[in-house]
Amino acid sequence: MLKIDLHIHSQYSGHAYGSFYDIVNEARRKKMTMIAITDHGPDMIGSATFMHFGMGFRAPKYKDLKILWGCEANVLDAKGNIDLSSELQKKLDILLVGLHGCCSYKDAGIVGNTKAVINMLKNPNVDVLTHPTHPLFSYDFDKVFQAAIDNDVLL
Repeated sequence: MLKIDLHIHSQYSGHAYGSFYDIVNEARRKKMTMIAITDHGPDMIGSATFMHFGMGFRAPKYKDLKILWGCEANVLDAKGNIDLSSELQKKLDILLVGLHGCCSYKDAGIVGNTKAVINMLKNPNVDVLTHPTHPLFSYDFDKVFQAAIDNDVLL
């Protein structure tokens, strides 16, 4: 069985409480082999700043636990733009992206949301679509899931 978790928020996401060390210590206690620290991107209210996402290279390393430094970025518009520059996206080990409340993106209905998510999935830096069944944003699941497959993006 895989012992990984690729979607973990620290206190820097604005709605989680654990520090980096709290998360690492718990993962090691559970004998996990890989985790990803993926705090919300800067467009979410109360989340980390741009600087936080560029500092992953400074995070401590452990022999018994692979730690990926990433972000759960936020879709900003119908063009699929997200709240991290392409330069910063490339510095991350893993990039998760999704539609979220409390961000700049406004619900555009099924057609508009589908377009926004599909456009985001075309970004070659995106690894994972988060909350693929988000209750606040409806979209055409078949089209979005096919776009995820076409662009090698995990759900």
